[in-house]
Amino acid sequence: MLLAAAPLRAGAPSACTANAPAARNFVLRDVDNRKWTFASTKGKVVLIDFWATWCAPCKIEIPGFVEMYNHYKADGLEVVGVSMDTDLPAIKAFAAEHRINYPVLIGAGADGVIRAWGVAGLPTTALVTRDGRVCRTFVGATPKDEFEDVIRQLLNDTP
Repeated sequence: MLLAAAPLRAGAPSACTANAPAARNFVLRDVDNRKWTFASTKGKVVLIDFWATWCAPCKIEIPGFVEMYNHYKADGLEVVGVSMDTDLPAIKAFAAEHRINYPVLIGAGADGVIRAWGVAGLPTTALVTRDGRVCRTFVGATPKDEFEDVIRQLLNDTP
């Protein structure tokens, strides 16, 4: 079960208080029907975003994820979007329109993955440490700077 960490406290030594292991064993297909496995992110800080094309808060968050991926990719950030839509052409069109530059996976029908990550509403976004622990989980629209504060700390932490 996915656990959400307590809110970040000023002066806290780490952005994380949750110690839950990430579900590193899942395999999904991307929008080009290629297999993608979460295990491929080992050693990276991962932002995994569960979203849908019809989700207004998702549309607000995605440009920030694109920016963060551009800015922090070389430092070890991996961003992964898991679309809960069933219409593949709509997902591809949305990804192109919003210039999504990170892997977009098809999560519709992957109930085991959805349960393992504790997704009960959209958007749901999890941040995972380099050593594979779920650090924080955000449900609903979250300002970019809240993600970025945690990401910066995680990129500077050594496993």
